[in-house]
Amino acid sequence: MSPSAPTAPAVAAWLDFHWTADAPHPVRAWVPHLRPAADDVIADHSFRSPVAAMESGDIRVLLLPDVELLGHERALPAALDLDIGDPRGARLAYGLWASQPYGHTYFRRDPGGGTTQPLCFALHVVAESAAEQSLESSCARWVWRHTGTAPAARARTQALPFAEHAVRASDAVFVDEWVEGSVGGRTVGGPINYSAFGQAVFFQAWFNALRSAIGLALLGKRLHRHRAAKHAVDGLDRGVPDATRPEQSGHAGAAGPVVGSCTAGARSALPLPATSKCGSRRSCRTAPSAASAS
Repeated sequence: MSPSAPTAPAVAAWLDFHWTADAPHPVRAWVPHLRPAADDVIADHSFRSPVAAMESGDIRVLLLPDVELLGHERALPAALDLDIGDPRGARLAYGLWASQPYGHTYFRRDPGGGTTQPLCFALHVVAESAAEQSLESSCARWVWRHTGTAPAARARTQALPFAEHAVRASDAVFVDEWVEGSVGGRTVGGPINYSAFGQAVFFQAWFNALRSAIGLALLGKRLHRHRAAKHAVDGLDRGVPDATRPEQSGHAGAAGPVVGSCTAGARSALPLPATSKCGSRRSCRTAPSAASAS
């Protein structure tokens, strides 16, 4: 849409798309975020995957926001919207809408967040057969084609081999990201997680130190760092929650149970020391590619 200057503060500029064709099959949809309340929108905070799509039977429609335009034209936050139950037909929408975050982490319309600046947004609309691949695969393919390929072409060369990154990361974990303490008279340890409770070792879905320890142990084995692998397993084997050891149940919070809170004596993970097992800070930086240097 071309820029136009509102005469009064505007809070939104939208394009609505309604599914009006006969839908012999239930309408399926994919959007990059949840919209649980009627006044919610799918704000551009979730545009790490900027696509919304609907399909029914053999037909699929995708909306692909122009995120490059948003980089320099964003008088209001952009947003997607989805309402399968709209009486006029299942609806997808894209445009600009003032919004505010709430909870963890939704976005609702903000009627007081208007602007008098010119409003401008753009999108690509794709209609295709739904028979060739799944809805999810189509979304991934179009996002990459529309949004990912141009930045990928401008990306800098990976100067340090990934195998070397793995070696340095494996060593650095036990220098800068590992914490040990005592819970119920037992020495426990694990990768540090930062939370409202301080520095702690967590055992829950989002921050699972046991998962990290298994990865470190397998990486240590592959890199022939057997001492590091044993340290990862031993430190967590003594701290895994056990219903028969109530003293290790830690405390529960909004994010779930915390086990082995080790705030006292823990080293901060940032900044990295000038020298550590992974070498000097200078040597850990990647060099610019030939293309960017020229």
